[in-house]
Amino acid sequence: MLININGFLRSTVLLSALNLLASPVAGQANRPPGVPPAPERLVAEATIRYHVNNADVVLPVTLHGHTVTMLLGFGIDADVELAPTMLAQLNIPLSDTTQLDSLTLGTTVEHHLAMQTLPQVPGAASPNLPPLVGLLGNVFLARYDIVYDGPARRVRLYARPRQTTAASAPSAWLPPEMASVSCTPITPLPEHNAGFAIQANGHPIHAILETVASYTKMNMVAARTIGLTQHSPNVHPLPADIWEKQDAFGHPVKYQATDIRLTLGTQSFTEVPMLLFPSLDLDQYTTPVPPTLLLNPDDLQHQILLFSESSGRVCLSVPRQKT
Repeated sequence: MLININGFLRSTVLLSALNLLASPVAGQANRPPGVPPAPERLVAEATIRYHVNNADVVLPVTLHGHTVTMLLGFGIDADVELAPTMLAQLNIPLSDTTQLDSLTLGTTVEHHLAMQTLPQVPGAASPNLPPLVGLLGNVFLARYDIVYDGPARRVRLYARPRQTTAASAPSAWLPPEMASVSCTPITPLPEHNAGFAIQANGHPIHAILETVASYTKMNMVAARTIGLTQHSPNVHPLPADIWEKQDAFGHPVKYQATDIRLTLGTQSFTEVPMLLFPSLDLDQYTTPVPPTLLLNPDDLQHQILLFSESSGRVCLSVPRQKT
């Protein structure tokens, strides 16, 4: 499993100390007057490929002169991860200090990227995807402001602003595709994740964005916070043959909750299903684990999410239809 669950647990423990639940939620209606969109900041555009139980975000890049396709991997503690076949093709030996000399995406070239091996690329066997050679993790993605546009089935990467004058402050910028939004602060966490506050059925919950996995996952602390038990009418046993039947620690994942309304600021997701993940509440951690979920943006098929570490906020648009 690619997600570092131990790292995730350390992150959620620290979230409690950071008091994210006390962070104010700031609503913002429409683009501030006098602040133009910045299309010149657009660097590259990835495609969202929806399929059964999941969606993959694929981006064409150039590695050492080779045009290839990679996944975007929020929730993955890495800069660049490549399959062994791609490393062999590039004639790059792998060691603890291996770096990728250059990677070109859209209008930008990134140099000296830390590299890890990826024995199995998620989605590599899917007939709906082009051949995949690896993924770009949190360390890489943090270089950009990212817009996950569910209706348009695309993800856009924007360069971070170089100036923070009154007329172009990062906190005032919205990409052209977002007009009316609600925002919440984000807080950097260990392992290059970033947490932000949302609500589940009206209760405050910590969220971390995750793209390389099926389903949104809620820990049992969060489930109990919103009053869920295995006997709740909207909690259902999973089929025995579903691939998520065990988590990375061998704990059975037996239940899925449906009709959970998630809210970011004033904007809501509708009827979001999620797995109840027991390994996120392991007993050996003495510090209380806060109510937390790993948010899969596949649940945003009718909305647009701006994840902007440069301005320190996550913003969600009003719902609209797919294009």
